[in-house]
Amino acid sequence: MQAIFAIAMKDIRLLMRDRVGFFFITIFPAIFGIMFGYIFQGSASGPSEVAIAVFDADRSETSIRFIDRLNALEQIAVTAHDSEEAALAAVRAGNMPAALLIEPGFGTSMENPFRGESAAFRCAIDPSRAFVRGIVEGRVQQLAYQSMMDNFSDTEQLTAMIADGRREIRSARDIDPARRLLMETFLTAAQNMVNDGGTPFGTGTGGGAGGGAAFQPVTMSFIPLTREGPRLTSSFQITMPQAFIWALLGCVAGFGMSLVSERTRGTLTRLGAAPITRWHILCAKALACAMVALGVQVMLLVIFVAFFGVHPGSWFNMGIAIACSTLAFVGIAMLLAVFSRSEAASEGAGRAVLLVLALLGGGGLPLAFMPSWMQTLASISPFKWSILAVEGAVWRDYTLSQMLLPAGVLTLIGIGCLTLASVLFGRDPRLA
Repeated sequence: MQAIFAIAMKDIRLLMRDRVGFFFITIFPAIFGIMFGYIFQGSASGPSEVAIAVFDADRSETSIRFIDRLNALEQIAVTAHDSEEAALAAVRAGNMPAALLIEPGFGTSMENPFRGESAAFRCAIDPSRAFVRGIVEGRVQQLAYQSMMDNFSDTEQLTAMIADGRREIRSARDIDPARRLLMETFLTAAQNMVNDGGTPFGTGTGGGAGGGAAFQPVTMSFIPLTREGPRLTSSFQITMPQAFIWALLGCVAGFGMSLVSERTRGTLTRLGAAPITRWHILCAKALACAMVALGVQVMLLVIFVAFFGVHPGSWFNMGIAIACSTLAFVGIAMLLAVFSRSEAASEGAGRAVLLVLALLGGGGLPLAFMPSWMQTLASISPFKWSILAVEGAVWRDYTLSQMLLPAGVLTLIGIGCLTLASVLFGRDPRLA
């Protein structure tokens, strides 16, 4: 163990002597995260398509037809869920930017607005994707208005709605007499207009003149995403995980190249002749990489907490996120180091692979701003799972069970890469 620690400290001292390399591993990620925090602060741009988790509690023909028409709209992609909790869980986990909950009685209210009860929705928005609220609300209101206008354009259905509304008014006991008279007069005038071949609500194109222009066919209430704990209050809560993964990328690139450098310069051969095993050498490299990765992440956490008010909702989950991310990227660093045969190959191929994975996993553009197909493809990137783990600890209010997925994926990546790296390193003929 003493030999492992000695080699690890040697690598850390060499890193600190390289001022340019040390800057890009420690200082640059903080600058990157802060810069993008200001860039995305107040950003109003949104994605080309918004995925919505929908739960239909009404289960009427009208609600089913409404969901089908909603899914056919541009910018909207609907995924049906079997329960309210499942739809909300998809948003909490970051899989969906919004959840739309259709309340019981929706079909009845849409079919006959003269009952006096508006069709009701509840909606939950992912705090990191607040820009989708306007898209969801606007599209739902537009579709509800158009659907209601379609009903009004059917003379027979409109006549039945007016008659039903009259019965409701006459049977109600708690309506003020003056209001009852006003509503009776309105419905009578509406029926006369229908009899004359018109419609009291204009055409079905929506937004026309007449009383329909200001009419709100549905009511939508927004529910908080989390039951307790933190909520997204700053753009720096979104960009802090990006700073973390750029720091990890720097560690992977730096320590992945160090092993190759020692092989080409003969240092690795001399270490192989020392009274230590190859396992000691690889563990020492992994330990040095882990110490730097942990140190940089802790430094970034202190900066964002002290200067930008980013406070994790769960410090325990934050510890899990940092530890699992470190394990995963140390494993990747060791695997890249073992695979590379020259410094040029290590620097070129290693950085290229890492850069693609980082950008795909949300290192350049937050996952929330990516197209849906790219968000799905991002699951192959360990950077995505590292971001989700940090977000789960900072503002997504992940429970311990919800942390298991990103933490488990990162742990499996780390163990798998370290195991493969140790096997390949042990069979390297140049150290025989």
